[in-house]
Amino acid sequence: MINKTLLALLAALTLGCYSLSAQPLFSIDGQPVMADEFKAIYQKNTNEQGLKETIDDYLKLYITFKLKVHEAKMLKLDTAQAFRIEYAGYAKQLAQPYMSDVSVNQALIDEAYDRMCKEVNASHILINIGANGDTVRPYQQAMEARRRILSGEAFEKVALETSNDPSVSRNSGRLGYFSAFQMVYPFECAAYNTPVGQVSMPVRTQFGYHLVKVHDVRPTRGRVKTAHIMIKAPQNATPQAIEAARRRIVDIHEQLLSGADFAELARTVSEDEGTAKNGGEFPWISSGQIIPQIEQVAFALPSPGSISGPFQTPFGWHVLKLIDRQVPGSKAAETPEIKAKIARDSRARKSHDSFIAKLKNQYNFSERKPLNLSDLRVDTNIFKGTWTPPQYTANPTLFKLDNRDYTLAQLAAYIAKHQANGQRNISVKRFVRESYQNWTNQEIMAYEEQHLEEKYPAYKHLAREYYEGMLLFEVSNLMVWARSNDSTLLANFYQRNSNRYTWGERTHYATYTLADASKAPKMRKLLSAKKSTQRNPSDIAAEAQRKFKTTCTHTQGAIAPNAPELAEARANATGIAETTNPDGSITFTHILRTTNGDVKTLAECRGELTADLQQELEEQWLAQLRQKYSVEINQQTLQTIKAELK
Repeated sequence: MINKTLLALLAALTLGCYSLSAQPLFSIDGQPVMADEFKAIYQKNTNEQGLKETIDDYLKLYITFKLKVHEAKMLKLDTAQAFRIEYAGYAKQLAQPYMSDVSVNQALIDEAYDRMCKEVNASHILINIGANGDTVRPYQQAMEARRRILSGEAFEKVALETSNDPSVSRNSGRLGYFSAFQMVYPFECAAYNTPVGQVSMPVRTQFGYHLVKVHDVRPTRGRVKTAHIMIKAPQNATPQAIEAARRRIVDIHEQLLSGADFAELARTVSEDEGTAKNGGEFPWISSGQIIPQIEQVAFALPSPGSISGPFQTPFGWHVLKLIDRQVPGSKAAETPEIKAKIARDSRARKSHDSFIAKLKNQYNFSERKPLNLSDLRVDTNIFKGTWTPPQYTANPTLFKLDNRDYTLAQLAAYIAKHQANGQRNISVKRFVRESYQNWTNQEIMAYEEQHLEEKYPAYKHLAREYYEGMLLFEVSNLMVWARSNDSTLLANFYQRNSNRYTWGERTHYATYTLADASKAPKMRKLLSAKKSTQRNPSDIAAEAQRKFKTTCTHTQGAIAPNAPELAEARANATGIAETTNPDGSITFTHILRTTNGDVKTLAECRGELTADLQQELEEQWLAQLRQKYSVEINQQTLQTIKAELK
């Protein structure tokens, strides 16, 4: 049997280790830096970057980092408006993964991927909702249309007589095949959830009420990348014009079969101005995204590079080329794109609403007083953007969240800030109710965001990293980088250290170009003269121009001795090479001398000079910080951390 005293001792030792780890590891001017903060950043860098420093070495680096951040705070760099706005933007992005329902998000991804692997062929009837916002009558109309269909009337007939979709007159409500993300989410759900051959109940979207009839479901054909060449021949054209267009496309098709470049031919002869400039290329096409005549041909092409025969559409005659074909990959491969599409799609609301419901339960949300529209006294000025909240004699609590009151006056302020300026398609009553819901959700989300750091240590550490990283940048720029760009400071540093910036072995040379190549013998003699390598090249060029009565330009340079540019000159005992130019001029390359250890000019070493000046400024700054601020390390906590990290 284990001794109770021993158990108590073990518990005390365990708690002692935990409390030490949670204590300050060191302090800067009395401001503590907690041990768990150091541990988190050390372990992160060990895992992500294969950190090689010992704990003691890394602690020195971390103290240096914290000294700089402390200085930035003392200089109040974190209070600057630009800093606060930028950090708030980063913090908002970092919070996003914590501000949604993870389980619902995954369910949406699974659902979307499953639907991406299928295509639905469906028809629909649309019943609009009027400007007065009445939904009862449109719903009843949709139900009556459904009753007629279930009683045996043809869907197409009922669609032509009742649907408000402008395209119904030409398609009788037939939409063809489509897949996920091609329709608004509620409509998509109705299409995928309705069995083949049946008609859905009315489904509400932003456009009104829909009845959806599903004709077929098939495996997805994916999407294709195609290009086309078109010769215009609209349906109202004369038979002669249509035949002329057909003959032209047949001729173009024969050129393509003979090896003509499709893209080049499209740019020069295609009469589709929207695609011709891009070599005839369409965007990626999925089922239902282009007219049926082109879709049918595009998906029938067997492999990339295949070219169709001539075919006709309501717009004219075409030939089509398949560039590429894609089908959905694995769920893991498709997930990043699915996430991005969900974020832009109305289905993201599903995750948002689920998350709000969980937060309401977690924070004991309770509505204390039903919203009374007359209490707010909102009028039609709200649609002009001129409504001003009146003075309220009472300010009742509308809801409580975690025992915090949210009042009528707060709602009024929100409504005044988000007025429906110019909006006319909803009533004041509906606008206020929607505003109340939006305000409630906003306040709940804001309250959650305020508590993220205490709820999620990983977020807390990441947010601190961004915050302190931004401060480090600001203070380093102020104390080091901006100062290193000071021309006077840079010049003084160069004067003190110019002997540190030297060239290795270099060959100096000059080039001379004579406009008249017939003067080459005279120039050759001038350059071959004794001491010519010691003369200033500009003097030689001036003498040549004066004596030879022709233009002579020159350049000077210095490069590595084995540089290929000087190979021919090095091969000659005179150190001279000649090149005759297409314009009739002639260029001489003349090796002057080889040196080692030439001091660079400031312009030649500005990059490394600036880096070294920054290093000096950094060292001086750190020395000042160590004198300015006291640092105390808790050795007992440090030893505990070392034991834990081992």
